[in-house]
Amino acid sequence: HQFAEDEVRAVLDIPADVKTWAMIPVGYPTGKWGEATRRPVDEVTYWDGWKATRSRS
Repeated sequence: HQFAEDEVRAVLDIPADVKTWAMIPVGYPTGKWGEATRRPVDEVTYWDGWKATRSRS
């Protein structure tokens, strides 16, 4: 949101003394959309370090 913070503040009427940290858009698309395809979570997450996989014991 930082690239458009002034516009976000104006649209949402956020006071100047309030610090914004993150904006999470919530909504739904218009029209018909299928389920999103996603890679398995084990392919996109690491545990306790870069490229470290979760041990399976």
